[in-house]
Amino acid sequence: MGSLQNKKVFFLILIASLALIIVGLSSELYLGDEAYHYRFAKNMYYAGHRLAFDPIYGTGLPPGYFYNSDPFWNILLAFIWKVLGGVSFATAQIYHIFYYVLLILFTFLLGKEMGGEDEGFYAALIVATTPVVAAFGILFYIDVPVTALSVVFFYLAFKKKYFFSGLLLGLMYITKRNSWFLLPGVLIAVLFFQDNPGLKTKVKILAVIGITCLSIVLPDIYWRENNLKVFAKDDMGISSSGVGTIGGMIAFLTEKRTKEFFNSSTLSLFDFIKYLGIPLLAFMIAYFLFRRHRKKDIILWAPLLSYLTFFILFFGINSDIRYLLPIVPFLAILSGSIAVSFGRAWIKGLILLLCGLQLLSSSLYVYAHRKMPEGIRQGFTYIRGNTSPNALIMYPEYIFLEATERKFVWIRFQGLESLFWRDDQKMIEVLERNRLDYILIKKSRVYNDMEERHFGGYPHSFVMRLPQLPFMERVFANDQLELWKVNLKPKN
Repeated sequence: MGSLQNKKVFFLILIASLALIIVGLSSELYLGDEAYHYRFAKNMYYAGHRLAFDPIYGTGLPPGYFYNSDPFWNILLAFIWKVLGGVSFATAQIYHIFYYVLLILFTFLLGKEMGGEDEGFYAALIVATTPVVAAFGILFYIDVPVTALSVVFFYLAFKKKYFFSGLLLGLMYITKRNSWFLLPGVLIAVLFFQDNPGLKTKVKILAVIGITCLSIVLPDIYWRENNLKVFAKDDMGISSSGVGTIGGMIAFLTEKRTKEFFNSSTLSLFDFIKYLGIPLLAFMIAYFLFRRHRKKDIILWAPLLSYLTFFILFFGINSDIRYLLPIVPFLAILSGSIAVSFGRAWIKGLILLLCGLQLLSSSLYVYAHRKMPEGIRQGFTYIRGNTSPNALIMYPEYIFLEATERKFVWIRFQGLESLFWRDDQKMIEVLERNRLDYILIKKSRVYNDMEERHFGGYPHSFVMRLPQLPFMERVFANDQLELWKVNLKPKN
């Protein structure tokens, strides 16, 4: 790295990744789906091969679940553990942040190709400090890894490294398949807007990318066909507002429906600011207002618009904002083309300050929330010491399984809507059908279901009914949790 901007990017990567490593290693596995991905990798490490379901259940059928998520992140982590000789949270954390580094580096390289080193630096700065990138660069979600692989894929295709871009496309597929929403736009950009090669060359390019990609994709498809054929039919009665354009609009406009729960919403301006941050949004507004469009920009807009089109078709108008993360690097590069136009030193200093504060606040937010509260820890300890290893316990978060080594059920519970909102007899029927032993209430996941119903936590009306039910007995309580035992048979 000889030039000034290359040195700046080096220090950006060093400082930003160090900040994330400090936060990651000083916090613990706790939030959301990261426990699922960590446990998936850990189970593969101990088994020595890819697993179809979590072995604690003995089956992938309810209440168990199939490991039908895309496995690349997990397989590679299990392999690294094998090489280093054991399961390690610290190793997993550093491994995960590697993708964050990869994302910053290739956003810089792609931005440099689009508009020069200065533009590449600002693109890297913006993408590194965008809150959704920084936060999920720490948490073991797959969104940052697949975004990093997507940028590498686009960069290699842009640089005409079609064999390696095909391999990256295959890895994207087995990391998180929604990244393929970018594919039509990338192919259009490469085949028509870059050099516009002749028909023979275009066919050759598609063949090279396709064959190398399929060398990774087909083994995954074959494995799934042989190991994930049997799925239980859930009886949950969900009317999702996030799947399909027409269905999503109807569900969104209809009152008193059970809706899919999201931690953020693409319909919320506040959530967009919270997840994407002020610098990125401000520069994109400036981009449209000042219309500083270049012919090269269409190479970025093609995959960006392709992703948005398929996102709306598959996820609808209301979904989680983090699912938009694969387009953030393209937005960052477009934003960088505006940021580089500010020549005054104080403005550049202000940009650096805002981005730095954004990275700091995102890191501190994760640090504050990625720790198990003492009350939760006490409840999990009680469960490990006072329940049968075969007990089935209802709880809304994956960390329960990893922390207690007891089987849990939530969305795979057959008849969740009947349990929450139907009469006592219907509740008894679904409890018997699911053979549920306990219900563990996390008080921070209790929500007011008077206006809206979803499965993101326990409805307040359901929690208030529990003390009145003769077949429910409270056996543990503190300021964070309540454990209710299901007693369907009369006591002797």
